[in-house]
Amino acid sequence: MDVILRHLRAFTSVARHRSFSRAAEELLITQPAPSRTIAQLEGNLNVRLLDRSSRHVELTATGAEFLLHAERVLATVDQALAVVRHKVTLRLGFSWLLPAPWAQQAVSHFEQDTGASVTLTHTGDPLQALRQRAVDIALVRGDFDPPRAARTVRPVPV
Repeated sequence: MDVILRHLRAFTSVARHRSFSRAAEELLITQPAPSRTIAQLEGNLNVRLLDRSSRHVELTATGAEFLLHAERVLATVDQALAVVRHKVTLRLGFSWLLPAPWAQQAVSHFEQDTGASVTLTHTGDPLQALRQRAVDIALVRGDFDPPRAARTVRPVPV
């Protein structure tokens, strides 16, 4: 029986919102993902946690009881992660003289919001540094071919 945190986070979000769509928004995933994840969870547990129809989502009696425990587990995990989060340092690689003001502001907000710290690392090729694990994040201007496992985010123009 493989139940992982992703299952618990999806279940608690759907249970809280009584909506797969709103849960997907909260979890920053596509709408079908929470449905599949909860189906996996119910299959692993061999129990029905939610009653679904096209119009509503309701907890079963077992689902309501499971929700109490799942929320406690997630709260405990989040507390454990908070203990070490302030000790995390992310290495941000960039190739130009200094990162743009928006990048410096993003770093500041990230550090304030998470308690983690960011070290700026000047490198000739941030993508190569990312591939070699010399940095954790690469700021790159223009078009590029990211490493296969990398996730890319483009800044929104203001």
